[in-house]
Amino acid sequence: MRDGRTARRKWEVELLEARRLLAGNMRVEAEHGDLEIRGDRFDNCIEITQDAMTHEITVTGCNDAHGNPTSINGAPNGSFTTGGSVFTMDTFSDEEDFFGEGDVTDDIRINMRGGDDSVLISGGVDVPDDLSIETGSGDDTVDLDDVIVGDDLRVETGSGNDHVDAEALTVNDRVHVELGSGNDALCVGDHSSFQGRVEAEGDSGHDTIFDDGTTVFGSRPHIHSFEQTASSCPFGDLEKLGAV
Repeated sequence: MRDGRTARRKWEVELLEARRLLAGNMRVEAEHGDLEIRGDRFDNCIEITQDAMTHEITVTGCNDAHGNPTSINGAPNGSFTTGGSVFTMDTFSDEEDFFGEGDVTDDIRINMRGGDDSVLISGGVDVPDDLSIETGSGDDTVDLDDVIVGDDLRVETGSGNDHVDAEALTVNDRVHVELGSGNDALCVGDHSSFQGRVEAEGDSGHDTIFDDGTTVFGSRPHIHSFEQTASSCPFGDLEKLGAV
């Protein structure tokens, strides 16, 4: 039976361990001439390069903005080269092999699937057909530096504060860039060349498009929902940002 008295309690603060940020993993496969790159909901950073002699394309994981390594098919900061094979362990600790099938002869498709992601394609990568990049929600960076796209380019960054940088980029047909909601920046220049229809959509937020005046357009570009324009990009590429 209660005696009518109420116990007086003090507020207590429970100290929690710092939450461990999980590293992301990218699944990379080359099949039927296409290069498929798929991420997860965590932060991921990848770099794509091409060997000028063999034309093999390599996808390499790099540290994300928090310093966590990005795994390639289960290997932290690992790499995948078309034409080779990589022995890995998947998420459920089952043994898997991923085989490339020679050179990439068709599309490169990248889906980062959310998180604060970084994609760097540089050094003369030659995409035979279409290049598509989807980053999902998060604060994302896409850097296309010295890249040739044989047909169409499509970049969709989803919600978040995103930055897309195109330097010395050549696209032989259509370009579609959709930055989603957030305060975004699109930087174009360094003698980039776009032969087909160009569409760029800033969406909601305060968005800025930068053009250094050296870009060649095959037709008048269609630019929507950008609040500001400028002549030089203040961001630089991923190496200057410290993401790679």
